[in-house]
Amino acid sequence: LVRNDRGIITELLRLDWDAPSHPFFVDVSLIANRITLSVDEQPMFDFADPKPLLFGGVGLSTVWESEARFDSV
Repeated sequence: LVRNDRGIITELLRLDWDAPSHPFFVDVSLIANRITLSVDEQPMFDFADPKPLLFGGVGLSTVWESEARFDSV
């Protein structure tokens, strides 16, 4: 999990995990400074950002050889 504040990249959280080999559902929530993520309804993290941004967007990325499809973003 990283923050990009006008080109300044800050790593907020590093989490190693084995991604499923099948399509999976990801749920991300941001309320105030709390960011939560679940994969197939299993909680992965619940993180409090110490310096949350007041506005902005979300970026999704994958490694260059992967296949990715996004719905309901």
